[in-house]
Order: sequence, then structure tokens, then C-alpha cells
Amino acid sequence: MTRVTHIMGIMLMLCMWAVELTAQSRGENFDHDVDVFVQDAADIFTSPGDFTSDDWLKVGALVAVAAAAYTVDDDVRDWAQDWRTPEWDDLLAPGDWYGNGLFNSGFAIGMYAGGLISDDEWTRVTGRTLLQSQMYSALASQLLKFTIGRARPDMNEGKHSFNPFVFDMDYHSHPSGHATSAFAFSTTLSRRVGNVPFSVLLYALSSLTVLQRIESDRHWLSDTIVGSVLGTVIGIAVVQAEERREQEEAERLPIMAGFSPHRPLYGVTLSF
Repeated sequence: MTRVTHIMGIMLMLCMWAVELTAQSRGENFDHDVDVFVQDAADIFTSPGDFTSDDWLKVGALVAVAAAAYTVDDDVRDWAQDWRTPEWDDLLAPGDWYGNGLFNSGFAIGMYAGGLISDDEWTRVTGRTLLQSQMYSALASQLLKFTIGRARPDMNEGKHSFNPFVFDMDYHSHPSGHATSAFAFSTTLSRRVGNVPFSVLLYALSSLTVLQRIESDRHWLSDTIVGSVLGTVIGIAVVQAEERREQEEAERLPIMAGFSPHRPLYGVTLSF
């Protein structure tokens, strides 16, 4: 009986030690993720200072596309409103919540918390990258909205109406925050999952968001195009930063990268 009690005591101590190590590991993961969140934000928002000529050419191409869309903003709005019906509103409604930054951020936080609690690294990192892309894209889009101050279509002031540096949401049309959030979410999750059919579904939902924002008369076409590109670029930047960290970690720890530490003493090569 004494031996059984002794063994049970040892098992209890081991369990308590395991719980303590798990809690310590979770704390370390959380601290690491906070550091990554801050560092990536600094790197991404200061990256224009390191742009190459090719990068600026891409920026110029985006400006050209946005300018082209600007010329047809009125035509697209008229077409969308001519086709607008209650049935279309209901059909496009999912695009509204898919582009809702609060919904997407809540999903990301839930995924991150689940991965942290269960000690599932892929889930935790994916949740964190989703939250990063949502927070960074929201900050970028809100700064642009405040600075540009474009009137929303349903204000009926025309596409040339701008009132910058005001907190009135009616003058926060450019870029579309919903489009930015939707494409940041789709891009990040698509690149983390790496499944083509799933990626098609994600981008279809993002496109639905764009249609819903135009059809609901809350955004011009050019607003949604710039928002879509902004969200996509930030999503790619966040995932690429994580992939670089994983690659650096794999190079430091070759065993974790999938390489066997064992090497044969002799090798035989057969040529035909």
C-alpha cells in the first residue's frame, strides 16, 4: 500500500510539473507573439522606405488602375442601382459580414486562443497572422479614409466630393474598409492553408463583399479596388514575414526542419 501511495505521489508531482511546463510554454508563446505583432507592424509600415524601383512601378500601376476605375465610378454606380432589388440585397448580404473587421478579428482571436490553449502551433500562428492582417489593414485603411475624406455615394454629392480630416463616417468612403478586411482575411488564410479549392471559396466571398458594398451604395468602384489591393498586399506581407521566421528557425534547428540527424557511414551511387 505504501509503495502504491508513493507511486501515486510521484505521478501527481509529474502531472503538476507537466501543467507548470505547459503554462510556462503558453506564456512564452504569448510573449513571442506580442513581440512578433509589434515587430511586423514596424517592418510593414516602414517598408516603403526600402522600396525598389520595381516596387514603385507596382504602386504606379495600382494608382493607374484606381484612376481608370475613378473615371467609371458614376457609370458603375448607376448600373448597380438600376439592378438593385430586395432579392439582390438578401443574396449579397453575406458579403457584408465577411468584410466586417470586427467579425474577422473575433474569428482570428478565437482561433489564436484555441491554438494557444491546445498548444497547437499551426492554429495559434494562423490565428495570430489573421489578427495581424486585420489590425494592420484596418489601421492603414482608416488613416487613408481620414486623410482623403471622400463622400460616400449615398450622400449624393458626386464622386468628386472630398472633405479630408473629418471624423464623419459619411466622408470615409475611400478606401473600402470592408473590401480591405475581406481580402486581408482571404489572402492570409489562403496562404496559410495552401488549398486551391478553399482559396477559390475565400476569394469568392471577398468578391461578394465588393459587390455588396457597391450595390448597397456605400462605396464607389475605385474605393473597393484600392481596398482589395491594400488588404491583399498586407495579407501577403504578414504571411511572408512568418514564413521567413519559420525558415530561419528551420535553418537553426535542422532536425525540426525534417532532416534526420543520422548520416550513413557509406553511400552507394548507382548509375544507369
